[in-house]
This record gives sequence, C-alpha cells and structure tokens, in this order.
Amino acid sequence: MSALVTPLAATEVYKWTDDAGHVHFGDKPPASAAERVTIRSAPAPAATSPQQDRLHRMLDDYARERQTRETNEAERAQAETIRERRCTVAKRRRHAAENANFLYDYDAAGERRVLDGADYDAALARLRADVEEACATPP
Repeated sequence: MSALVTPLAATEVYKWTDDAGHVHFGDKPPASAAERVTIRSAPAPAATSPQQDRLHRMLDDYARERQTRETNEAERAQAETIRERRCTVAKRRRHAAENANFLYDYDAAGERRVLDGADYDAALARLRADVEEACATPP
C-alpha cells in the first residue's frame, strides 16, 4: 500500500475582513478591497522511514491474507453449492426409482432389459449409495 503525495501549486487566494470584523478567505475577491495572499504547498516529504516501510509491508501482508481468505471462502461456498446440487439430483433419481413400477437397463446390444430380482435390488442399492456419497459432508 503506498500513498502518492503531489505538491500543491501556488494558489492565488484573497483575504478580507467584513464589516463585522470577521476575516474571510476566497479564490475570488469581494466587491470591496481585499488583500492578495499566496499560499504555497508544503515541501515534499523526505524519503520514507523504516517504520513507514514496515507499516506498508504489514498492510500489504494483511491485504494478501484477506484476499486469500476471501478466495478460500468463495471456493468453499462454490464447492458446497455443487455438493448440494449433486445431492438433490441423487435423491431425485433414488426417489424416482423407488416409486417406479419397473427399472430397466441396456444390454450389450443396446436393447432395454427390465431389471428384476437381484438386478433390481442392486440398482436400488447403487442409487442409495450414490445419495450417501453425494450428500456426505466433506471433512
């Protein structure tokens, strides 16, 4: 983190005192007489001190740590969203299979084959395992 210091150019300013005795400054003279005052900028600061360098390094480190933390949190949130979607899809597939009148698979020739007995039970077991895997909270 660094600060940019730009010296101000000399500016023409007018100074006047009103009837009540109040002193005023402005960039345009009033209708009455005003004294012209020239304001010069302060001299440029000396080179940065070791304390300022240390402060800048520390602020840069904090900014990097914050950026890393925010990136990690965004990645975790995105991973959680993906996990929730996969879980929802897996639950829907399991629910549809459990409530279907029959399940089928495709054989090597690409023909539908209705599942029964052990094949039916194995397909339901796979769908239930898919739900467990998709919905498991990561460590």
